[in-house]
Amino acid sequence: MEQFENTAIGKIDICGTLKDIVSNTVTANLFDERSVTIEKKQSCDFIIEGQNLTYTIEITNNTRIPLNNFEIIDDIPLGMDYVENSFMVNGVSESPTVSGQNLKYFFEQLPVGTTEVKFDVVLNQSVVM
Repeated sequence: MEQFENTAIGKIDICGTLKDIVSNTVTANLFDERSVTIEKKQSCDFIIEGQNLTYTIEITNNTRIPLNNFEIIDDIPLGMDYVENSFMVNGVSESPTVSGQNLKYFFEQLPVGTTEVKFDVVLNQSVVM
């Protein structure tokens, strides 16, 4: 990942002598499509009425620093319902925001490396023919 570092220099004349005042260094990191990758998997390819299906989402932060204010959004397919209390982030129970078929989870800080999100949905009997 490419980084761009920068400092500022101020100059002051103190009785005929120029004195440099150097700022702190700031770093800008290049963010591109390789910076974060998201891969979604499901626990099985076929499902029957009333059966749970587990979705796993692997979010990989390929940068050198944690990312602030990252949100994952998942639109649950029609005919499936989110299973309450099934949402986990790296094995820890968390609470997403669920509105209808829309599930959202906000990371104040997404750490470097891979974060695993898992949750269950159940096939709603109203779609079974």
